[in-house]
Amino acid sequence: MKVLVPGAGNVGKAIACDLSQEFEVWVGDKSKEKLEAIKDFANPIKADASDFNDLVDTMRQFELIVGALPGKFGFANRCRKSPGGDNS
Repeated sequence: MKVLVPGAGNVGKAIACDLSQEFEVWVGDKSKEKLEAIKDFANPIKADASDFNDLVDTMRQFELIVGALPGKFGFANRCRKSPGGDNS
């Protein structure tokens, strides 16, 4: 299963490391330094969570998304709708 963990901070890194034992894991973040830190156990993917459309486009490539973004991103996007998506 192809899994995306948006957010390469401490929480995202721990989640990705754990999931990588059984799944193909990708970690999305805009920080090159944070993406370098996960390369031993996950695949890095450049993603900017502050750009809603970019985030949605990135997420569509995966079967499962396990969010590890700071709360401000969840609050800002909770009422937004994905373009062309079902949003359920």
